[in-house]
Amino acid sequence: MTAEGKAITRREIGERLSRRLGLSARESGLLLEAFLEAVSRQMEEGGAVTLSGLGRFAVRSTKARPGRNPKTGEAALIPARIKPTFTPSGSLCKLAGRSPALSRDDDWME
Repeated sequence: MTAEGKAITRREIGERLSRRLGLSARESGLLLEAFLEAVSRQMEEGGAVTLSGLGRFAVRSTKARPGRNPKTGEAALIPARIKPTFTPSGSLCKLAGRSPALSRDDDWME
């Protein structure tokens, strides 16, 4: 969430990269897409991506388990699946616990 209380978009990240790195909007967009593709591809292959200061993106397998249909109450089997996970780093957790005014100073993307 930004200081205004809304989520940042892919476009806004691209604009901030452009300003910070002196790239054109097209170049920063390509950079962001390449990064996201690399993370996605690694996770599709069952691997993890660890970014120091941010956290760890990984995939996790869940087992099939019994459940219930909420509409009918009938027993149903919830199938096994693979789902993406994100574990924030300790420094990100500390940053998130700070007041918005203080954490904003440390934000290189501003």
